[in-house]
Amino acid sequence: MNIQKKSKNSWASTSAKATLYDEEQQRKITAGAAQEETPQRCVVVFIKSVMILLGIYCGYEVFSVQMAKPMMVVNSNLLLFATLMYIAHWCYPTIVRNKSVTTPTPASFSYFVGPYAAALATGFFYSSLVLNILWAYRWLLGVENVCKNVYGLNDAIIKNLTECGNTHPVRLTIS
Repeated sequence: MNIQKKSKNSWASTSAKATLYDEEQQRKITAGAAQEETPQRCVVVFIKSVMILLGIYCGYEVFSVQMAKPMMVVNSNLLLFATLMYIAHWCYPTIVRNKSVTTPTPASFSYFVGPYAAALATGFFYSSLVLNILWAYRWLLGVENVCKNVYGLNDAIIKNLTECGNTHPVRLTIS
């Protein structure tokens, strides 16, 4: 007597039901998270934006030593940047790594510090990078143009400096 009972549920229908159930649970979680985190997300975005702006400000002030600002300004802004980094990482030290990046670079600050400190470091790093590149490009304009427009030297002083350089006994030649 080999009687087989036919099951109402096959493996395929059970798998389909499980998939639908998982998708429904995921939609509920996503909808609940979107409703609950909206004010919190706005605060996080605001804090990160402020940290990026502070990083840009500190980067500019540290760079300003090249524009003849006193060293005390540079040192105080380096101290400000370091203090803000410490406080930002202390307030939220959880490291949130980007899962799509397999190998971190030196500019992948989210691998080393919390998200607020990473935003601050990103603003500082990229503003310093851009300012230094632009400062290096100033020489493409020509030394005389830079002396006249950037440093405010008049034509007589530029001519005198050029003649002095041409008659100097230790004249460097580029070959």
